[in-house]
Amino acid sequence: MIKIEVVVGNKHGLHMRPAGKLMSKVHAYRKINGHDSVDVKIKRGEQMASATSMIEMLMLAATSGTKLEIVLTGPDKEKFLPVIKKFFEEEIHLYDD
Repeated sequence: MIKIEVVVGNKHGLHMRPAGKLMSKVHAYRKINGHDSVDVKIKRGEQMASATSMIEMLMLAATSGTKLEIVLTGPDKEKFLPVIKKFFEEEIHLYDD
């Protein structure tokens, strides 16, 4: 298990567009490498959401500046770590409008 802390850095938070993009990244990776290759959970306080569920991610109500804990499990967790870091450090800003 790998746990990292990220901060939601875009001005509108983890809304539908970035949540959808993150969900697509996880599904695409799992389609190529196997369904059980990696599991991604997003935690805000006591709430936990799967990165494969749009509804669960939106229910986190993660606004700009929210600290989230990302929990990666599965045999490919180390391989997927750079993907999730890049998303929260660089790509989430693409969804500011």
